[in-house]
Amino acid sequence: MIAGNILVVDDEEKLRGLLRRVISLEGYNVYEAADCKGAMRLLQKEEIDVVVCDVRLPDGSGLDLTRMIKAKVSDVEIILLTAHANIPDVVEAMRSGAFDYISKGDDNDKLLPLVASAMAKAQLQKRVGRLEERVAHVFSFDNIIGQSASIRDAIALTRKVAPSDTTVLLLGETGTGKELFAKAIHANSKRAAYPFDSIFCYAGYRLCPMLQDCS
Repeated sequence: MIAGNILVVDDEEKLRGLLRRVISLEGYNVYEAADCKGAMRLLQKEEIDVVVCDVRLPDGSGLDLTRMIKAKVSDVEIILLTAHANIPDVVEAMRSGAFDYISKGDDNDKLLPLVASAMAKAQLQKRVGRLEERVAHVFSFDNIIGQSASIRDAIALTRKVAPSDTTVLLLGETGTGKELFAKAIHANSKRAAYPFDSIFCYAGYRLCPMLQDCS
């Protein structure tokens, strides 16, 4: 059983082949590319989880490639390899979105655990992404049933406010769908990845008569 897909990017054919053999022995499906263009073509065709990439490439740098990958597929993790690691390069690599940055020649006892950690993170992010898509579909505004003008106006308005960073107050009688609208707003907001808690404040009836209109 394949544990995940890894892309090795290096213009040195022998080193690229060696990395492929070592990594594939761990059960991963390994692809190869010799430059940035080849890497981006493969990323468009295959569902890559982790990229192991040389910093120096014929048509750019590993840092450039990291930024390009993260701009298109943010849940792919990148491990950069270099012949001469230094602190400024490491800092720049992490700022660019790399998972980690190690020197070429480090033994497999260091590289393989790093690959495993990057793979675990990448696959977790993809599972979370798929879950968010399912939640967004379940609580989509399209699933709110109603053809009246007031319902259509309410849907149009909540679609607009959902992406904004603001507090929303929903008013209506019991059973009119306030919680359904609230869940749809949450699922389509910037906080969709966080829990949605529904609290029924029945005690508020006795404390403040005005809350009766907000039940």
